[in-house]
Amino acid sequence: MKIKITSALVLSMLVSISAQAQEEQSGEKFSAHKTEMVGQLNKEKTIIDSAISCINSATKKEDAQKCHEQKKTSMDALRAEREALQQKRMSERKEKLQKELSEIDAKSAKIGEKKNNAAAK
Repeated sequence: MKIKITSALVLSMLVSISAQAQEEQSGEKFSAHKTEMVGQLNKEKTIIDSAISCINSATKKEDAQKCHEQKKTSMDALRAEREALQQKRMSERKEKLQKELSEIDAKSAKIGEKKNNAAAK
């Protein structure tokens, strides 16, 4: 019974330490994320401003269609870039979570070994 309580306390302490560290990093992560969001919006704005300028200078319907195609191509490229970044982040998160899980499993195994050693005595 004491071993279960002890292991529960150890596990809860690990979780609380991890949560506290995440809260401290969240402020830094938010400011980095905010900067990235503004950068993405500025890229989109640049593409849209370019399209507006192109359309204003168009003299024929074909010219306006070319402007539309250029804008579409640029936005598609930007979208693909953003999706690639999201995939990269997701794989990094997955690796991090798998590493944390293996560390927790290793700690649980150590606790189990101690429990077995204590029971054997």
